[in-house]
Amino acid sequence: MHQTIIALVRAHDKKDARDEADIVFKKLVAAGRSYDYFTIDEAYKYDTEKGKSLLQMVFGHQTLEFNDHLAAIRNTLRAGLLKPDDELMEDHEFRFHCWQVGENKGSAIRVYDPDVEGIQDKSHLKNVIEDWPNLVADGKHKKSIYPLWVVSADGHY
Repeated sequence: MHQTIIALVRAHDKKDARDEADIVFKKLVAAGRSYDYFTIDEAYKYDTEKGKSLLQMVFGHQTLEFNDHLAAIRNTLRAGLLKPDDELMEDHEFRFHCWQVGENKGSAIRVYDPDVEGIQDKSHLKNVIEDWPNLVADGKHKKSIYPLWVVSADGHY
């Protein structure tokens, strides 16, 4: 199956952005994070209409998918109130939805930061967009003089 995935990277220009995103996507494939291969599509500066729109669309799909899985879990739990725990444990569909909600990589996550971390929530996304305003003590994240780029790829999983 195919889906659009995004790498948010800081780079001097479009070529550098595509090169940086290529590194992120290759690491996803090498780490076995559900993707077999990818093909880079477009790269836009985040501060453009196309860049913001693309990120909003892909992160929006990811959020909707999360909410769908969460609703399925809630429905199963409501219906399963009378079921013993061992029956829930044997419910493979329920377990699949739980797994998807807890994912931080793979098909449940479509947006990645430069450290190849899946962006699961709005606070992580905000930190990447704002270039980590509260830098961590270990210095993992450094302020960049380069703009943020939204680089999409067709990821196969």
